[in-house]
Amino acid sequence: MKITLKSKKAMALSIAGTVLVSTAMLSFAGPSGDQNGRYRVLEKMLDSVELTEQQELETQRILDALPAKSDKRGGMMKKLLVLNPDDPDFIAQADETARQAGEQVVERLNIVAKARKDLYALLTPEQKQVIDKRIQRKLKRMQKHEQN
Repeated sequence: MKITLKSKKAMALSIAGTVLVSTAMLSFAGPSGDQNGRYRVLEKMLDSVELTEQQELETQRILDALPAKSDKRGGMMKKLLVLNPDDPDFIAQADETARQAGEQVVERLNIVAKARKDLYALLTPEQKQVIDKRIQRKLKRMQKHEQN
């Protein structure tokens, strides 16, 4: 199969789109206001419930234990953009860049998933129910936007 300039550009755009979506997922929640840009999505999840003093302390301990966010998002995009589509190894290089970006997404999502599990373990069944309802409402809104 001959790779044309048009197919190279299409592949580059496809990979760029994948990297952009992945980095958007990583930064979805945005910074929480502290200088390290902690995991706002986890803090926001707890905003809808009243925590006891002990729960607050444990929550803070869990959040403080999270690694600081690094700003690798732009690095992957830059790495992809500097690749030359005319290079014979362009597809392989772009594939490696996408693989590295995917590994970063997996690592970050695993960190968030573990912290979420730890935070849920602190909650009462009633608090979990409130959070679950909030998540369901958010999923419905997201679904509605996807349909439009």
